[in-house]
Amino acid sequence: MHDLLWPCARRDMYYEPSALDPADRHQATADGPTVWHDGLTPAGFIGRGAFTWATHAGGERNGVLTAVEDALAEAPDWHLEVIPAVFGLGIALRPSAEADTDLLDSLQPYSRSALLAALENNRIALYTRVIELEHEAAAHAADADADELARTIAAEIDELSREANALRERLAQATSRPAGKRSFLELARAAVARLRT
Repeated sequence: MHDLLWPCARRDMYYEPSALDPADRHQATADGPTVWHDGLTPAGFIGRGAFTWATHAGGERNGVLTAVEDALAEAPDWHLEVIPAVFGLGIALRPSAEADTDLLDSLQPYSRSALLAALENNRIALYTRVIELEHEAAAHAADADADELARTIAAEIDELSREANALRERLAQATSRPAGKRSFLELARAAVARLRT
């Protein structure tokens, strides 16, 4: 079995939850868990549309390790060995069977290895930090895009303001002409009025 350790040990992960009876699934979110605690965040281990997570960790019927433990509780002659690598590899076996005893002896140097557990913890810490940095980089890129858009809009506003000021100046000049000089607009209006009559 796989995914018996963080992040799936005590939190369900759903690739296609619609096939499950609503009673068999928890409320889910696209946010992901972060290492060393059970909180969810957009900067966590997210599925980007491929999968979602149960909104809470722990409790009944929540997580792969929980499911395996529930199954083994009903089969007392079975034993679980977990190798702390690649999110947790689990092997269920019967120590009463000779072949399984040999397998158990072969697995225990790995399942009880403090070095392997430390390497997996380090791998997860680095992996989740990369995810966090990707999220931060995307947020900074979005901020930079927003800043560029704001600069573009400000430049357009400045240009429109200059055009408006130029038009106001022309209007002021046109309305301040001596009474003897008529503007082009006044001449055009007079010509249109003559045509209508």
